Amino acid sequence: MKKIIKKSSIEALKRQVSLLDLLSEDMQLTRVGDYYVAPSPFVPTNPVTLCVNCHVNRWRCTATGKHGDAIEYLKLAYRLPFIAAVEWLAKRYGFRLEYEGPTGAFGGIPQAELPLEAA
Repeated sequence: MKKIIKKSSIEALKRQVSLLDLLSEDMQLTRVGDYYVAPSPFVPTNPVTLCVNCHVNRWRCTATGKHGDAIEYLKLAYRLPFIAAVEWLAKRYGFRLEYEGPTGAFGGIPQAELPLEAA
């Protein structure tokens, strides 16, 4: 049975992650006032279109409208599932994730994994 990562653990991880450091590994960021900008990794033919706000640890691509935090960036840029992105970040930052045991009506099994009714 799969374990579920606690929401509080994910939120704590997001607070620990430096989005600027993470994105700097993939692109050359330039400071413009309170923001950092770079060409979008999602539309490489466009000029500077990715904006990073370090104060709130969020990014936005002005060319595509995509936006989010470090987890969303990893999901989009590397086509990772949510759990893989969270676990990768935790490993990268030496963060120990907390998991929940089986809970709820379905015993912690995501609904997508529940068997369909027999036909």
